[in-house]
Parts: sequence; C-alpha cells; structure tokens
Amino acid sequence: LRPTPVSVRLTMTDLMVVHAEGNPYERGVVIGRALADGHARSVDFAHRYVQRHGLAVTDLEPLLAPYLSAAASTVPRLVTHLEGVAAGSGLSFVDVFAVNAFEELYDVLEQSVPPPIPVERCTDVIARSRDGVILGHNEQWYAGDDGAVGLVLDVSDDGPAVLAPMVAGTLPLVGMNEHGAAFGTM
Repeated sequence: LRPTPVSVRLTMTDLMVVHAEGNPYERGVVIGRALADGHARSVDFAHRYVQRHGLAVTDLEPLLAPYLSAAASTVPRLVTHLEGVAAGSGLSFVDVFAVNAFEELYDVLEQSVPPPIPVERCTDVIARSRDGVILGHNEQWYAGDDGAVGLVLDVSDDGPAVLAPMVAGTLPLVGMNEHGAAFGTM
C-alpha cells in the first residue's frame, strides 16, 4: 500500500525564503541583504554574549584570528561567501564571522566554567523506509537567534544548488542539494 498524498498549507511569517545565485560573494550579498535584520540580531546576540563574559566587542578580532586564518587557508570560498553576507547586510566582516564561529567562541569563553553536562547544539536523525531515506535536522540553539531563521536556495555558479534552512548570519551548510544528497551536521 502506498500512502495517500496529503497537501499541507503552511503559513510562514517568521521564515524568509531567499534565492541566491552566482559566485560565493554574489550569493553572500543577496543573502546578506535579504536577511539583514536577522543577521543584525545574530550579531547583536554574539556581542551580548561576549560582553557577558567580560570582553569588549573589539576583542573579537584577535580572539577569532586563528580561526579566520584556518578558514581562509582551507575553505576560502566560504570566507568569500561571508564577506558577501557582511557587505549585503551592512555589518562588519568580523561580526559576521563571529556568528559563524560562535561554537569556537563558546569553547574559548566557557573553558573556565565547563558546563555540568556536554552542550549539544543540533540533532540529526535519519529515517529509512522502503521508499527512501529522510534526513531531519533540528537546531537547538540560543533563544537570542529566535526570528533570525531563513530558508536559502543557494545556486552556485560551479556546483550543485543547495536548499538550506539557516540561522541568519551563518552559512547555508545543512540541507539538500539538487542531486538529492542531504547533509546535516551536529
């Protein structure tokens, strides 16, 4: 027996859908412009988080320098994409990079007071059936990013298109590509 198809109508008031095409910088600019308010909320949250740990916002650049150096040498296209997001949203590159390197910031800033249990940020689940496989991804993130979520159709000029749910300010890395391959990360 095959299941009966069901039509579902969703009302999305808090989810912006963005279609970005071109090279990494061009796609970043489109995403930056479209989700500018969400990017600004994510940056504001990162700033408040750093300040609650006794640091100034100006401390971000030297704190993130090793991570930026590693990213620039291993994934330069992603760094270029973030440069486009910064330009499109009108935010500084360091601030946009900080949002993307938040888990690294968390590890550095929380070393003095480790949590009582390991902190997990996301959950992936795979469901298999005779009709195929479904990948589910859940973001368990901070309430400070509430309302800063978007769905991006990221159409690269030299790779497969990716449909990705994302917290504004971050790269569209979790999702499914045009070949049907899905990727989740925890």
